[in-house]
Amino acid sequence: MKRGPLVLAVAVVLAAPVARARELHWSEFSVKARLDAEGTLRVAESQTIVFTGDWNGGYRTFRLGPGQTLDFQSLSRVDAATGKALFLTKGDLQAVDHFEWSGDRKIQWRSRLPSDPPFEGTAITYRLDYAISGVLRADGAVYRLDHDFAFPDRESRIERFSLDLELDPAWQAPAGFPTHLERSNLPAGSGVVVSAGLAHHGPGRPVVVRILASRTWNLALCSLFTFVLLPLLRFRQWEAASGRYSPLVPLSEVTPTWLHENLLSWKAEEAGAAWDDRVGAPEVAALLARLVTEGKIASRVETTGGFLSKKQVLHLTLEAPRAELAGYVKELIEKIFFDGNTTDTASIQEHYARSGFDPAKILRDPLLARVAQGAGPKRGVPSWELAPALLLGLAAFVSGAVACKVPQNVPFFVICVLGAALAALVSLGVGARLSKGWRSHYGPALDARLPLFLIPPAIVLALPVYLAYASYRLPAGVSIYPPKSIALAIGCLGLAACIGVFLRIRSTDSAALVDRRRKLASARRFFEVELEKPAPALKDDWYPYVIAFGLDRHAERWFHNFGKAGAGASPMQGSSLSSSSSAASSPSSWTGGGGSFGGAGASVGWGVAAAGIAGGVASASSSSGGGGGGGSSSSGGGGGGGW
Repeated sequence: MKRGPLVLAVAVVLAAPVARARELHWSEFSVKARLDAEGTLRVAESQTIVFTGDWNGGYRTFRLGPGQTLDFQSLSRVDAATGKALFLTKGDLQAVDHFEWSGDRKIQWRSRLPSDPPFEGTAITYRLDYAISGVLRADGAVYRLDHDFAFPDRESRIERFSLDLELDPAWQAPAGFPTHLERSNLPAGSGVVVSAGLAHHGPGRPVVVRILASRTWNLALCSLFTFVLLPLLRFRQWEAASGRYSPLVPLSEVTPTWLHENLLSWKAEEAGAAWDDRVGAPEVAALLARLVTEGKIASRVETTGGFLSKKQVLHLTLEAPRAELAGYVKELIEKIFFDGNTTDTASIQEHYARSGFDPAKILRDPLLARVAQGAGPKRGVPSWELAPALLLGLAAFVSGAVACKVPQNVPFFVICVLGAALAALVSLGVGARLSKGWRSHYGPALDARLPLFLIPPAIVLALPVYLAYASYRLPAGVSIYPPKSIALAIGCLGLAACIGVFLRIRSTDSAALVDRRRKLASARRFFEVELEKPAPALKDDWYPYVIAFGLDRHAERWFHNFGKAGAGASPMQGSSLSSSSSAASSPSSWTGGGGSFGGAGASVGWGVAAAGIAGGVASASSSSGGGGGGGSSSSGGGGGGGW
């Protein structure tokens, strides 16, 4: 065998240049900073970056806290041969020694063209000059400095770091204040924070500082949150008057007769709607389960797909003549059985893929009308309770008008009002979501849930609190954040919104309707407790109610834990609900729902498979998501690296 070509090929491969991995670090990072008499921190930051690989250049980000502004002044590169500073040109990044700064707290510069050879341990020194206002925070006579002079959000280590910090004679630092610092081998993620309380001995007061709220304002804020408790207490009083604080029926009193009177007299889908005042997938599945129980539909569950794509497909066969069906039952059957007397989950989803299908919409109006029968009129909110919200809105208008006599305050007032309105809308949404869970619980334990309703007011009042603690002024006393009068105006709007939130989430149900739902909740608790027992006092006929109460997962768990021994049990055939039902006092006849519902040996609960039909089919849509980030408590910092 000739080895010449093989040896030549190996030699060519070995001789080829090895691609260098992209790596960078800082061999030197030095900061010279001076805090002037007005409280502005002026910084000259010199960083030597060692590039290896096909980097385009570097970047620097700045982290600014509330009430801080950055004045970026210049960016230069130190010539390695002469030591002179060559100022970079602001513009696009198509040429070397150009930088881009749009004022969004990030500066980016180019050090190499794509056509140039990659860097090989190339050290380049850059100097950034900038000033930061608002680094000091006034707390009485003490001005607190808490600033990070490095940037922890970087890609690699800093071999040598040094800081020279000079204070104007107007500032007096405590003993041990670090005017010079040195660090070595700072890993990525670590910064250099200087914290101290400074005293000011110059004429007048410094004007470029953040000002903490005074004690008077702190007292006003406490009063603000105290007033929030008033509509909360009124909310509790209102809910208690409807009987929501009455406890659930004891389990010992849930007898067959009681179940027949308070649960079994309802159809399964009606009981589900009456329990939580909503009509959705559980009610649709409960209706289908009831039709299976009555022999009008036959069903079977089939598992398709592989290990990672396993699906439960529900197959349905219509057994009853369509002419015997009426109302919402007939309408739903016509929608599901659109092509003959057989259908399944996959066929329904394919048929309605374009137009969409919401089976709950068919049931919603008839079921809610049935629930309203005998419930009595709804309770109306007294009109006088709207008066405090209106008065607070008037107070906000007056306070804002006083503040807006100074023209520069007008845009801030408008921005803050819009922010308060947005916060109020968010809080209304949060309150509405919380109220849904509230309405399905009863008894004295509800008091433990009341603090949850303070979340919407906290959202609304976050803006005036921010204005109180993050305001600051620039030279010449020009206010760039709204004064306290605007914060007071926003606080009044916040309180008005809080009252609106509690009025919005307050239940208008009559005492009779609340009592009915409380009994249904008691029946649901009975089902839930029984499904934890090996031999529950339940009948397979009641499986539609299990579905309506959203307990199908409990039934499935029961079968996996206790029902496998009875896997050979026969399905319910000819079973029915009657007033003489005595399952709660006789030996258990529960098999996990019966063969028709996925019990008695089936691997998956019938209700889980039925969700593919009951949940409907959504039309084509798209969604998007985003992410967020965080920061530390100190000012300064930021990030940097290559790109």
